Amino acid sequence: MRHGWLLGLAVAVCLSVGLGQGVSVGLGQAPPPALGQAGAGGPTGVVGTAKSQPKPKEPVMGVVVNLDGLKSETPGNWIVEKPANRLRSHQFRLPAVGEDTADAELAILPNVQGTAEQNIQRWKETFVPPSGKTLKEVSKVEKFTTVGKASAVMLDVHGTYLYKDRPFDPTAKVDVRPGYRMLTVILETKENIHQIRLTGPYKTVERYKKSFEDWVRAFQ
Repeated sequence: MRHGWLLGLAVAVCLSVGLGQGVSVGLGQAPPPALGQAGAGGPTGVVGTAKSQPKPKEPVMGVVVNLDGLKSETPGNWIVEKPANRLRSHQFRLPAVGEDTADAELAILPNVQGTAEQNIQRWKETFVPPSGKTLKEVSKVEKFTTVGKASAVMLDVHGTYLYKDRPFDPTAKVDVRPGYRMLTVILETKENIHQIRLTGPYKTVERYKKSFEDWVRAFQ
């Protein structure tokens, strides 16, 4: 009996030591890598996604206007419209800016009759100057030559515009438009005389004045 008891005690001690060693080994081991952390020499558990970059906006192309072989491309923000009548070869709408409620309009008329000076004077007289001003004080005339050597005369005038569908018809109805401005160019090519006319609220025309002048001067 004594030997049996001693044998049982020895077995119990061995088992206890073995279990203790097993626990100590388990505690000494590193825990498995968590999701999203790098393992031993392995990739992370979560694969990152790169943010997509917005595509750059493509430039808006203008329209190439051809006047007797002389060409110039309009800015992309000029909106092409169907000419309002058969006297016009081209027509564009230039969106209003600021507090202006009306867009500006650009029209090109070929086969203009009369000299540049006569046409400039006729269009100047479609305006009434602001109170206290004379028509001469609110108008400016400039002569220049385009890149393609076409001669041009430009009128810049502002005030109250006496608009007519048929500008020089004395029986046509007048639409009074205060606070308007006109930039009109008489462009002479070898074959023809063209009128290029930009009209609209003062601030809107001012906004497009430089691009209008650059476009006209670029005809070649």
